[in-house]
Amino acid sequence: MALHRKTHLLAALEPTIAVLPESSSSAQTKSALEAIGATSVAWIGGNPNKGLSVAAFGDWQLRIDGSYDPGYQWVMPVHVTGPAHIRMLAVWDMNHRGSGYQSALDFGSCRASIAHYEEFLSGDADLVLISGDFNNSVNWDKPTKRAKFGDFMDELESRGFASAYHLQRGSERGNEADATLWWTRNSDKPYHIDYTFVSRPDAIDRVDVGAHSEWLAHSDHSPMTIDLRIQTRAANAGSDYRRIERAQAQQPKRAPRASHPDNQGNTLQHLATQDGSMRFDLVAGELPDMRCGVNGEPWASTFRPTHVTARSIGGVIVEVKIWGPQVRTDGSLGKRLIDHVWRRTHANGGVDLADLPSSVAAELGSRPVDGHATQ
Repeated sequence: MALHRKTHLLAALEPTIAVLPESSSSAQTKSALEAIGATSVAWIGGNPNKGLSVAAFGDWQLRIDGSYDPGYQWVMPVHVTGPAHIRMLAVWDMNHRGSGYQSALDFGSCRASIAHYEEFLSGDADLVLISGDFNNSVNWDKPTKRAKFGDFMDELESRGFASAYHLQRGSERGNEADATLWWTRNSDKPYHIDYTFVSRPDAIDRVDVGAHSEWLAHSDHSPMTIDLRIQTRAANAGSDYRRIERAQAQQPKRAPRASHPDNQGNTLQHLATQDGSMRFDLVAGELPDMRCGVNGEPWASTFRPTHVTARSIGGVIVEVKIWGPQVRTDGSLGKRLIDHVWRRTHANGGVDLADLPSSVAAELGSRPVDGHATQ
């Protein structure tokens, strides 16, 4: 990547935080980054000529979390501190080409590392990001492929993360209008393989992707810049704009989840809207603790169910989500909501209520949806 010879290009983007895959070690790049205003630089890698860097600018500092495990090549858990506290997994995913854990080779380092970095991702912070070069796309998800990238994006969505690019641009996965990679530096071979996933979708303000006419002379990747509004927990005094930028393209994720009002634990509240959505609160203890997941397949994180949302089309329920705060390993509840989601298309008859917990199925089955009675 020869980052030390390209820092003027990075400076022109005016980043606050820069995720820089395929970069040389700090010993080779730190002075060049400091020359354009970097105040803190973190690097991981096994080859001093090619690893993963993160640079912070202005009032921001970086600290790699103690949970960092080089067996997940290359995923860096880093605290970004200053005017706010951001937890970020910076990513340059080697997938099957790495030399780390077998699970990282099988599923991709970032996906394989999520359970390991569970505590890091769920800790107190003003914002949590997963950002970098994933070297992957849903366009490569063949029916026989074991590790589908779409499944990983579903998992991140179930954990409350939204892909900044897809959400802000209204883009479907696999139909992205902007490439972040031109294979072999050929503009006729565009791919979208870089992503930024954001824990608070309402923080996403703007997403820009560099054009091949401007960047192909410098790299096979284009930069993706994400402007974020970060409202700190301590000073509830308004929003503050921050820019996340990387010298390799990156992409975000899909739609956010509804916020959940306080659950009084002794009432069951219902809300049905004209757009075919519904929510109702659960009585405290009505459902046991659950694992987040998709269509009955559980993943690592456990949560305490507090409410249910459902979406329907033409009287057919096509999505049901049971929500709640994450249960930490010490038994305490986290602040971020996660969910288990059931999805099935209208054409396939919608969600089978028999697959849901019985009390949830009974409640959904008793309520009119879209002006229709559910069955």
